[in-house]
This record gives sequence, C-alpha cells and structure tokens, in this order.
Amino acid sequence: MPILRMNYFSHVLELTTTCSIILPQKLNAEPVPVLYLLHGYSDNDEAWLLNSRIAKLVEELNLAVVMPHGYNGYYTDSVSGFKIYSYLTKELFPYLDQLFHFSQKPAERYLAVLSMVGYGAFKLGLRQKNRYGKVYSLSGALDIGALYEEGFKRVLQFLPLFGDKDDFLNSENNLLKLVTEQADQDVTTEFIMTCGRQDFLFENNNGFYAATQALLPLRYRVFDEAHDWAFWDSQIEQVVNEIKKDQDNG
Repeated sequence: MPILRMNYFSHVLELTTTCSIILPQKLNAEPVPVLYLLHGYSDNDEAWLLNSRIAKLVEELNLAVVMPHGYNGYYTDSVSGFKIYSYLTKELFPYLDQLFHFSQKPAERYLAVLSMVGYGAFKLGLRQKNRYGKVYSLSGALDIGALYEEGFKRVLQFLPLFGDKDDFLNSENNLLKLVTEQADQDVTTEFIMTCGRQDFLFENNNGFYAATQALLPLRYRVFDEAHDWAFWDSQIEQVVNEIKKDQDNG
C-alpha cells in the first residue's frame, strides 16, 4: 500500500506545502473512491498517520486517502492570511483528482475532519453542494458564532480568520447561515457529527444539532468520550466501516 508525502507549490498560498496520500495497493482503469481526511488544530498532514490506525484500516480497500496540510486556518479563506478554502477546493483537490484519477461520483467521495476545525468539513460540504456523499465532523466546533459569545480562549485567533462576530455571522463561514439558505434545496450529502460527553465542545455540538436537525440530512452520534486521539481513532474506524459498507452495497 503506497503512502506518499508530496511537496507541492501552491499559487494560492504562495508557498510550498505538503500533502500525505494513501493509495490503494491495486489500481485499475476505474476511478478511485477517495476520502479527504483533514487534520485538527495545531497538527499537519501527517497527524492521522502518526496518531491513528488509518493506514491499517484502509489497507484492503479500494480507497485513496488524501491528507493535506491545512495549518491553523479552519479551512477558510481568512480575512488577513492564508486562503485555505480556495487552496483546497480550487487548486489541490482538482489537481489530485486528475493526477490520481479520483472518482467524481458524490457517492464515492468522503470528507472528514477532527477536533476544533471539524467545522471545516461541514463548510466544504455545504458550500460545494452535493459534491460529497458523506461528510463527517469528529468533535468539531460547528457553531463558531457561539464561541465568540462565550469569550472562548481562541477568539483572538478568530479575528484574523473571520473578522469580528458580525463579519462572521454574515459570511459564508457561518454554518448556521449556510444551512438556513439551503433548507429548501435538494441536499443529498449526508452530514454526520460525533462528539463525546466529556468533550469541551459537547454543548456546542448539541446547540448546532438542535438548530439544524430539521433543515439538513444530519446524523448526530454521542459517546462517553473526551477530546482526544483515542476517540478519533475509534471514530475513523467507524467512518472506514461505513465506506466499506457503501462499497459492498454499491
């Protein structure tokens, strides 16, 4: 099973960055299903490889796993810094899709993000309407607006990313705004959020679910776990098992 680490010059970011990729052992003429697996706050593209069993879990699957470096950018186009959203959606992902012949069928495209920036998975899934079959937020901070109100310790880091609270609430970075705008549209992507009761983001997840469950194809899975790699490793196993089931039923 090939595991690659690619150095890539990004014209959007104006720097050389990295991306880790797991490819299936056997390739054929058919397009390859793909899981875009994004890291959390303070990590990089190798985080999943170093801290979880992802390589072992997908060893026998016809599945590619793409793990880009997202820095601490919340997978957003920041108001005064990196344009991570544009980098991924307009540059890196399209390039890799062509280079490795990744499938363009929504049912064969998955997206998952862990921890604080699990928010980014839902944003990509909502803004790129119906591009993915399933989108997972694992212990994500889904309601960023609520964290502004709570005086969250990283609010000062939000300012160069999103601007002040009013800027955030009125932008496409606000998931609640995106969900409301798409409430009467045909959304086929399934959104799955998971969180542990011992997680400091548990109430944030509960609030987001309460506000959006009637507006979005959404599942919420709650566990008695904390905000740590033991939980995320168990959750990525569930994600891979769902992908296996989809392939078996496909």
